[in-house]
Amino acid sequence: MSEYSAPLKDMTFLLKDVIGIERIGKLPGCEDVTADLVDAIFDEAGKFSATVLAPLNRSGDEEGAKWNNGIVTTPKGFKEAYRKYTEGGWSAIKGPTEFGGQGLPHCIAIPVSETLGSANMAFKLCPLLTGGAVEALAQHGSPMLKDMFLAKMVSGEWTGTMNLTEPQAGSDLAMVRSKAIPQTDGTYKISGQKIFITYGEHDFTDNIVHLVLARIEGAPEGVKGISLFIDAGFGAPAFDDGNHQIDQRLLHVFFFFVRRALGNIQATRRPVNQCAHRLGVGAHGEQHAFHVGVINDWHRFRPFAE
Repeated sequence: MSEYSAPLKDMTFLLKDVIGIERIGKLPGCEDVTADLVDAIFDEAGKFSATVLAPLNRSGDEEGAKWNNGIVTTPKGFKEAYRKYTEGGWSAIKGPTEFGGQGLPHCIAIPVSETLGSANMAFKLCPLLTGGAVEALAQHGSPMLKDMFLAKMVSGEWTGTMNLTEPQAGSDLAMVRSKAIPQTDGTYKISGQKIFITYGEHDFTDNIVHLVLARIEGAPEGVKGISLFIDAGFGAPAFDDGNHQIDQRLLHVFFFFVRRALGNIQATRRPVNQCAHRLGVGAHGEQHAFHVGVINDWHRFRPFAE
């Protein structure tokens, strides 16, 4: 069985003696951050990683994710581990407090994320992508979109993905061809093909929210013409808060190619006339698309063109 022991002494040393917890506690929204809180969080993260996640490396390696008749099944123990992950509140550790998150600073959330990833990277990639989608929405989503998605994504009831590159594009997102056609109700119909969508399908949750890069008709070539859209997924209900009403009109045609890679799932997705909402502000062709940099577990969203 795979064994893992989190470097708790190193983690607490950096936070207490190098950064200084008392300095963190003086920051707005961090008043409750104390040495005792940090010790408790790191200790429990270490236990969860060692006893729940690390043992799953064997089933992830030997079984892998399986695809059968359009349904993806993760290796033995992964789905149960995700349930424990959300029930333990780990999905909400740095989420916005107004949507059920704990609002803890990155200097606490990042070591926790590193602990999870060191124990089982295949598992950790799912919450990694969800966290990036949550931050994109929190920073750039409209109030309506935040109300529709954030609470369920912060809690882990729904997960999120990034639909970025395409077969002809690779790392050059200026080559993205997916097309977005504006609709009269303010949504967009998306068509095109996306590849390498980590956790693009799985059995952890009933719904997966996809963030999709596409080009609005008439937008300029290159990265300046790319916009970021949110696709509600299969399970999102109609939304009506008295001020906004969005019908569930999503039409999906998916082709998934599942890789046997330590339980991780890479998908190819071919949306046809997909109904989606757009993130960002400004006129077509301006800086709507936001780059997601994946370094450890922090994500920063910047316009492609400064």
